[in-house]
Amino acid sequence: MKSDRFVQLMHFVEVARQRGFTQAAGVLGVSASSVSRSVSRLEERLGVRLVQRTSRSVSLTEAGQAYFTRCEALLAQLDAADALADNASQEMAGRIRLSVPTGLTDARVMPALAIFMADHPRVQVELFAGNRYVDLIDEGYDLAIRVGDLPDSEQVARRIGENRRVLVATPRYLDAHGSPTKPADLADYAGLQLGNAAPAPVWIFRQRSHQVSVQPRGSLLCNHAAAIRLAALAHLGVAVLPDMLVDEDTRQGALVELLPSWSLPAQPIHALFPSNRHIPAKVRLLVDHLASVLASPATPPGGAPALPRARRTARS
Repeated sequence: MKSDRFVQLMHFVEVARQRGFTQAAGVLGVSASSVSRSVSRLEERLGVRLVQRTSRSVSLTEAGQAYFTRCEALLAQLDAADALADNASQEMAGRIRLSVPTGLTDARVMPALAIFMADHPRVQVELFAGNRYVDLIDEGYDLAIRVGDLPDSEQVARRIGENRRVLVATPRYLDAHGSPTKPADLADYAGLQLGNAAPAPVWIFRQRSHQVSVQPRGSLLCNHAAAIRLAALAHLGVAVLPDMLVDEDTRQGALVELLPSWSLPAQPIHALFPSNRHIPAKVRLLVDHLASVLASPATPPGGAPALPRARRTARS
């Protein structure tokens, strides 16, 4: 009923503007009979004649002129509201509410945001760093970055990178316990494991077509990668950590990469959206920027993160 009422209003306003049903129908892209029926139903609903019809002309009654003035102003306000909403969706300004895992925030996202916000000073970012899976719609998030396989295949997501992982320990720990030569040796080592709840996830190592699963002798289970890194630097055991988090440590010799001929499966990094419709341009541009950053080297020796400049126009 409300949609019929709006169509009737639009048809009446165009008839008043064009001073004719045929002319109004041409502007609206509908038949003249459809426009005539709409105006007749509007008059029936209001209980007043709005238009005087003759075989040669169409004119407004006194009530029709007053109604037209109000309705035309209303439609103009609606057009202005539409334009304002469209400009807001395309403008590089306003708020982006973003959820990112803590470890990824520390290693890559915060440095990348610094560049993005410098390029777009009218964008305000609300960054919530944590490993809790937020509900984007109920909690009002524009975007979430998540690491690992997505439990819900129906989520609106874009893969933007990979979380490559390495096995590390300090030289001091290895001096005391020896260096493993194969994945199976890790069952005898103190494992610093990243996870949300016991039991800790197994470590999977691959070498060409060969795959080995190992459950180390766990000494620490924590859901914060940066805390696991600190535990490894404190000589508490061996750890599987994102390479972007420990690159500088391995370059400086504080940590040693173990079993380099074996690889750990990389975890996908996804950007999640509350909907795949009408994603604001500033959010699309931020995701493009994060995707380029996550594909770049982490940190050059002795320098700040090597991050590309954000593009100033969004992809359509």
